[in-house]
Amino acid sequence: ARRGRTWSLSARTVCGQAQLKSSDAAEAFAKSLSCLGRGCRDSPELRLLVLVEPPNNNNLPDSDAFPAHFWLVEVISEQQNGWLKPYLFETRPYISISSTRPEFAFLMANLARISAGAKVLDPVCGSGGLLLVAAACGALRLHGIDANREVIEGRLSPPRGLRGKAGAGISDNFAALGLPLPRLQCQDALAVGSLSEEDEGTYD
Repeated sequence: ARRGRTWSLSARTVCGQAQLKSSDAAEAFAKSLSCLGRGCRDSPELRLLVLVEPPNNNNLPDSDAFPAHFWLVEVISEQQNGWLKPYLFETRPYISISSTRPEFAFLMANLARISAGAKVLDPVCGSGGLLLVAAACGALRLHGIDANREVIEGRLSPPRGLRGKAGAGISDNFAALGLPLPRLQCQDALAVGSLSEEDEGTYD
């Protein structure tokens, strides 16, 4: 960013609001911010955001969990995310410690260019988060493989602070949204070459 522009600064985690205060974020990036102009909260020319990436460890209490990374980025635009609500962990019948956050799952589905009628194979499907959003993007044939039987059978515990519906499994997440159900198989990822004749073929 060029010098002399007014700026504002906020902070949040990759998946929500941050516990980091904007004042603390400004102090942490003081050297970088000093290269710009003055701070302006009302109508800044440059909107900056400190993005906090949390540690990938659900077993640590908040007091002991130290962020993995801090990113200082410019906010170009913001999109309404109300459409994401049906896919959030809090609304799913089944949730486990292996579940992929919907924000990342939709990003990956878009990078893979999943479209209506697609045939999708996830050889390390975990609790089916990627297959779920693939179905939401229009995929009709969904095949998931994972070597962990507890994952496939929906017996893994949820992340700390979350709880799903008692007795629910992976397919319940699809049924709750009216999406086509995946075909799940407990095998090693290398077993992709030995799929049944029904599941063989080219995947999108």
